[in-house]
Amino acid sequence: MNPEDLQLSTSITPFSDNIIILAELDQFSQLPFDILSPEELARSQAITDPLAKTFYLNSKVLLRLLLAKFLKKDPAALQFQYQLSGKPELEGQSIHFNVSHSHQWIGFGFSRHQIGLDIEFTKFQKRNFLAIARRFFAQNETEFLSKVPASDLKIQFFTFWTQKEAILKAHGGGIKTGLEKIDFMKSTHRISKYTYHVEHAQPSAELHCAVATEHDSTEFISKNSSSYFYILTPTLEILPHQPPYKQNISLIPESL
Repeated sequence: MNPEDLQLSTSITPFSDNIIILAELDQFSQLPFDILSPEELARSQAITDPLAKTFYLNSKVLLRLLLAKFLKKDPAALQFQYQLSGKPELEGQSIHFNVSHSHQWIGFGFSRHQIGLDIEFTKFQKRNFLAIARRFFAQNETEFLSKVPASDLKIQFFTFWTQKEAILKAHGGGIKTGLEKIDFMKSTHRISKYTYHVEHAQPSAELHCAVATEHDSTEFISKNSSSYFYILTPTLEILPHQPPYKQNISLIPESL
């Protein structure tokens, strides 16, 4: 595959909607590692675990391929810079992105707004969710969760958790900003001067996904704002995962 041949399809754009692309990283092979920067390659050499190293390399390559797809750029030429919080962003571009991973799953979020994405694969999660909520959640949320039937507690807990993480990642401060500062028993979610629009979805039974975008006080947030979910296949096809559906696209050059 020649990365320079990648072309953008007009059927998908992160400038009018939030685009969420999910992939199972352990299914990918023969990706073009030569499009990575010297810094990214050097960091991969410091990872001693073979699976973790492959996971890191695949995630970086796919992020570059996807950004290049949207921006009509050479993926190897993309330059990243970092906010004070450590959140990466593209130099000189209006597209915002965020990445999240859990077990073998990885999610890429793209938007014209500052975006936060959190995914949690919960199949193997067996914890005292109420105890965690009492430590990290707002009191109203903990009281709500204490009344949830045991059979539904895990789902409701991760519905809260992923949305909180997504907001804090959009904000840029991460968990250290304080999970308890966001109360989902309230209709408006604010940190400092910003308001956050947040959505939650379960693309599969055990995969929770939350998307948050950041808006200032003068910005109208449409109630019709939507996040569109796609699956990136090992053959580099981007397939719609759940309604509303859009035309499929592929990262494979049309000449192949």
